[in-house]
Amino acid sequence: MTTAVIEHVGVRRWLSWSTAVVLVLLIGIGVKILVQTPCVGVADILDFWRVMRPAGIEHVSQLENPGYYVRCSFQTGETQLLSAPSSSALLAWFAKHLTWGLSPGDGLMDLRQMGLLFMAILAAIFATGIARGFPIPIALLMVYVIVDPGYLLFFNSFYADGALFVALIGASIWLERLETKTHAICEHGLSAWILAVVAFAFLAFLGSGSKMQYVFFSAVMLLAMGIPLIARIRVCPHRIIALIATVALVFLASWWNFFFGPGPRFLVFNNYHAVYGGILRVVSEPEKVLEDLDVPRQYWNLPKTDAWSGNIGIDHPVHQHLKSISRLTLLKHYVFDSSARSAILKEMANKLALIESHPRGTRVREESGRKPVKRTLELPWQYSRLSRWFFAAWPPIIWFAIGGCAAWILIGSRINGWTGMMTTAFFLLLWIVTQAVIAVLGEGLINLHQHLIGARLGLDLLFVFVAADMGSSIWLIFKARRTMALQTDTP
Repeated sequence: MTTAVIEHVGVRRWLSWSTAVVLVLLIGIGVKILVQTPCVGVADILDFWRVMRPAGIEHVSQLENPGYYVRCSFQTGETQLLSAPSSSALLAWFAKHLTWGLSPGDGLMDLRQMGLLFMAILAAIFATGIARGFPIPIALLMVYVIVDPGYLLFFNSFYADGALFVALIGASIWLERLETKTHAICEHGLSAWILAVVAFAFLAFLGSGSKMQYVFFSAVMLLAMGIPLIARIRVCPHRIIALIATVALVFLASWWNFFFGPGPRFLVFNNYHAVYGGILRVVSEPEKVLEDLDVPRQYWNLPKTDAWSGNIGIDHPVHQHLKSISRLTLLKHYVFDSSARSAILKEMANKLALIESHPRGTRVREESGRKPVKRTLELPWQYSRLSRWFFAAWPPIIWFAIGGCAAWILIGSRINGWTGMMTTAFFLLLWIVTQAVIAVLGEGLINLHQHLIGARLGLDLLFVFVAADMGSSIWLIFKARRTMALQTDTP
């Protein structure tokens, strides 16, 4: 081995170790943020019962100012996971038994127990992925994105989005490894196959089982993983079919839970929001939409806002006429009405350009006991600063960026074949589109910022993978040309 080769190998090894050290430091910084005092997290709006109640977690006392500050201590009580099952509730139940040395006291739970559990799961996912060959530089970029307070603070909360975040990152890593590990699944005994089944089932459960809006997570994952698996199904058909069937079963179970089972759902208000808080606010001919939806004329002038602000209670008669509305009819008006199409695309771009922990902010109570105050957590190096710099001037550029990513996937797959990087990028692209459509058709413009947070993370991860793939391709081209030049110069 020549000295040049030794130096080259040494540099690569040094870079790998340096990157790994920075990755660990970023995770450590994330942990430090989550455990700091006073406690930080997503603002409390007394709307956590869908996760808290099944897990046996209760508020210590009623909040004087709901939606304005984060409290850290909660009471623990009787567990009733089957009353409203979800992966988020299961994680909350598990977290309340892990004190992490926080000493919340008898019968109490510290909110930071949730955040530390999420970070432990993330660390395990990254460690497993890297051990199986996932590129450390890409892992570093993913950690850089997720430790931004706009995402990280969801871990210190009882919102269901934290479970989705972990599932989205885990699926991105495992799908990237799926292409190179398919032969291992088929040829290296049962252990590799069992690990793949358990990993994908766990991620599918975390994502699809978190809440109704994310129920299609495992279905999107199935579409993405189907490309590399079906291409090699002749190698070991039984194992591949079993893997796909397991994820499909998780999807069907999650679908039944949220739409037909005991899982919490608000379809009545969702329908009102989708019509009056959505399509009617942007379409050029609202009367035509109402006619297509068979809404009686006496309800045409109801407030075009959320049901609560419009004083539209659960017993309002309009709900009877909206319970069977067609989402396809709504989609038709969004697509073919130029006014609705441009307005909704502009609004989604504006929301996707933001990374904030919650529209209501992250707040804590002053020590004096006076009214709550807003406490913004800003870090000089955080990812959202870079993102805001790029997108804030003209948010619609997001759609060009997404289109560029789609073009890169198509061109790259034609030139280099379908790779693990393509599988993950395709998965994230499908996820962004799916979530954008579900958010708009599900509840229109009501809380659109909050409902697009899952798509926002998917978008940021997509940029990471496409940028890494572009960088790798450029490096390979440069290396090939350099090698050709050296060969030409050699006498």
